[in-house]
Amino acid sequence: MKIFNCRNVRHVKGNVISLSVEGINILYDVAFSLSVVQEYTLRGINYASLCKILFDVRKLKVIEIECTGFNAFKVEKALKDCFKEQKIAVVDSWV
Repeated sequence: MKIFNCRNVRHVKGNVISLSVEGINILYDVAFSLSVVQEYTLRGINYASLCKILFDVRKLKVIEIECTGFNAFKVEKALKDCFKEQKIAVVDSWV
């Protein structure tokens, strides 16, 4: 859960994180698989939103983000900005 710690994304408790997009706080339940490439699945609690994040533990880099549902583009951008802020984004040219 350490990868979800930046300006717009905060760990709330247990497997729950809060993501702020344009003043709206979206709560996510986070599930993940333990492997060399971890897959994080974020399911919206208070909004219909779903994100999948692939994290390479060997390189300590996020390699893919895909979101659907409520404000999907803005949620994806907020997550990318978070990972860039922490310098764990594998693609520095993410928009």
